[in-house]
Amino acid sequence: MTTCGNHASGSFYTAGLPTVRAAADLYADLAVPPRWTEDERNLDHCHRRICVVRLSNYFKPGARHIKFAEGFLMFLHKGYEGRGRLVTDHQRRIREFAAERAAGTLLDLSDEAGPHAPRVHMTRKAMGTNNSASSAVLLGMAGMGKTLTTEEILNGVPEVIEHTAPVTMKQVVWLKLDCPHKGSVRALCIDFFAEMDRILGTSYKRQYASSRATEESMMSDMALVANLHALGVLVIDEIQHLGRVREDNDVLLKFLVTLINKIGVPVLLVGTTAATDIVRKTLRLGRRSVGLGSASWDRYDRADADWNEFVDDLWSYQWTDVETPLDDALREVFYDETQGIVDLAVKLYILAQMRAIRRGESGGNERITPAIVRRVASEDLAIVRPLIDALRSGDRRRIEKYGDMSSLRDEFTKVLEAQLGRPGFALPAPTPGHRGTRAEGEAEMSDDDRFLQQVFRQLGIGDDVGSRMVEDVRQDEPGADVWRIADLLRADRGAPKRKPRIAAAKAPAVPMQADDMRAIVAAGGADGLSAYASLANAGLAGPQTFFRTV
Repeated sequence: MTTCGNHASGSFYTAGLPTVRAAADLYADLAVPPRWTEDERNLDHCHRRICVVRLSNYFKPGARHIKFAEGFLMFLHKGYEGRGRLVTDHQRRIREFAAERAAGTLLDLSDEAGPHAPRVHMTRKAMGTNNSASSAVLLGMAGMGKTLTTEEILNGVPEVIEHTAPVTMKQVVWLKLDCPHKGSVRALCIDFFAEMDRILGTSYKRQYASSRATEESMMSDMALVANLHALGVLVIDEIQHLGRVREDNDVLLKFLVTLINKIGVPVLLVGTTAATDIVRKTLRLGRRSVGLGSASWDRYDRADADWNEFVDDLWSYQWTDVETPLDDALREVFYDETQGIVDLAVKLYILAQMRAIRRGESGGNERITPAIVRRVASEDLAIVRPLIDALRSGDRRRIEKYGDMSSLRDEFTKVLEAQLGRPGFALPAPTPGHRGTRAEGEAEMSDDDRFLQQVFRQLGIGDDVGSRMVEDVRQDEPGADVWRIADLLRADRGAPKRKPRIAAAKAPAVPMQADDMRAIVAAGGADGLSAYASLANAGLAGPQTFFRTV
């Protein structure tokens, strides 16, 4: 939350907002590279497969993403321009809305929406609003990074600005909702109040979304709350779900128009190309969906510079024990099996690496070959084969029929479960900057786990691999305390446990010296001591030894 108490320069609403920055800064904000080091090639097969999963959140922005980010920031600022520069403008609107809500005139009680649908036409625009706000639409092929890009952009903008002077107020700069799967207006309103409660600590859901509340009253109260907190932009993702209920489709889109016209709240709709007809049906919204922040993202062409740069960068993150250079044959098969869809390309690359590492575990080499890529695409990603075939055909009607990739994530997770041998495996959370990720996760950790996390970070071990190592130790030694686990983590550093590819001849025994750790453990064992206790007695294990070494 950003605190703002001085409005001497700029508008009351925009004093705490970022300005449109240089393309390099925007690129840095949007890029999501995974953690990778050359040393991780020396980890054992199991832990290297865990490392590969880091690519699940990989994202490399291209020119289209930078352009959209610039447009969004201008879109946000422009939406606030029509609401005045002074706090008195905001206060007047609050009083006006409260009076209209009490009188029951905030919504027009005409029958234009039909006899069985909520009436959503606002009576007139709010005082001081000059209709500078507009809507924007980001549509495109599923899997092209629309949601990820939107979330990364929002992550760079304060969600809430807390004003301390000349008035005390919490300004909600942006609010992102997912369109309910059944396209329900009521469900969207409930989600709106719940999200407001989450970020503000309010109780709007209990106040305005009771079981007795009507859709008309909830939409009216939603507009009231949006105005009260000077909502900067409302983002609605997965807008294609509106097409499932035609009546709610029309009602919700008309209501979004009222938010724009009445209180000047810009609305950004994000969805697949299946939502194109939905947006066009409502002409008033369609006329406002061609300005700042609007874009249509199709899949990449084979020769597109952004596609080739994306593949080059993605290919640099390899955890196989030998590096596989990216040649023309691999480029060709990679494009053919993904047809320029970035999300599918990332998943295919993850599974191809896992397949190669699995082959290495069985004694083969770990080079990534066109044959491996083809086999993974055919076996592990078979669920999207109809879409890929449609894209190859170029038939627009076939493409739209198979344009939904919502089931791919579940199928992908199942394949990862099998590859990692971890039933119930969940994909890693997004980057730490996203809401509800690292900060919340660490808050739920025990003191011991938090300490161990710091240990394996100091040792250069990624959180994902370190957590798995801790699990393995606790399975092998259920009674091990935090110091024992820390010592074993330290011992594992730089000492990979990779299985040999070819059975090697047994090496001749080497006489042990008295200070050899093996001799110390053996001597302690003869006295009934554990390996850890033997090493601790010799000053080679325990808390003090750990901190002295690290």
